[in-house]
Amino acid sequence: MTVANVIDMQRCGAAGLRIGVDPLGGASIEYWAPIAERYGLSLEVANTRGRPPFSFMTLDKDGKIRMDCSSPYAMAG
Repeated sequence: MTVANVIDMQRCGAAGLRIGVDPLGGASIEYWAPIAERYGLSLEVANTRGRPPFSFMTLDKDGKIRMDCSSPYAMAG
């Protein structure tokens, strides 16, 4: 399955949407430029440097990495 099976990418490109992408840990960094080119998207990658797993997360109030969207500490980044 590709992203085009889920989202009408041609329509997004034709609509002139400006899209921001954060590849988080970096595993998808190399995919975004070809996706933008293929579908004619105005796409900007926010973080182009790869980082170890979950280092994009800020620490929770107890100093631990926690993927809890209800925590303002964990979502500060």
